[in-house]
Amino acid sequence: MEKESRDSRVRIYGDPVLRKKTEPVRHDAKGLQKTLKLMNEVIDSTGGVGLAANQVGVSKKIVLINVEDYYKLPRFFLLNPEVIFSGDALEEEEEGCLSVPGITVPVKRNLEVIVKALDLNGRETEIKADKLLARVLQHEIDHLNGILFVNRLAEEEFRKLKPALRELQKAAKKKKT
Repeated sequence: MEKESRDSRVRIYGDPVLRKKTEPVRHDAKGLQKTLKLMNEVIDSTGGVGLAANQVGVSKKIVLINVEDYYKLPRFFLLNPEVIFSGDALEEEEEGCLSVPGITVPVKRNLEVIVKALDLNGRETEIKADKLLARVLQHEIDHLNGILFVNRLAEEEFRKLKPALRELQKAAKKKKT
């Protein structure tokens, strides 16, 4: 789901900012344009399909969705997104994450969702999504709530990843010092 390109501005597993719930943001908030520019630059350098603001160290409810290669849909930002409906059908697909580099695992997600958010003009919008777009939205909204895709795994599967996750935590600590 994510390319392996790395960008040093992306926070990696073990960085505490990834575990904190983010704060709501206004469409006219001071510093918002700077954050949006940074997020666009990171998506450009990594080829990711989505990015949450806390992945670049900004603890605000902002996501960038970049599924241009899969849908005829330009990349877009959402402010304060939340899932307001999840369909019953689940789908298990491989997921990866720019903040958990080198690890991809099958993750079950709702096949259909409706997300409510603000656009960059402050207008409320609803997005009905299925398949990949639904998966990306759920993945990025999880980030805003301090949840990583590896937290969606069964205990046994998570345990298998622990050595690799410990290595990422060590790297995150080194990066901070």
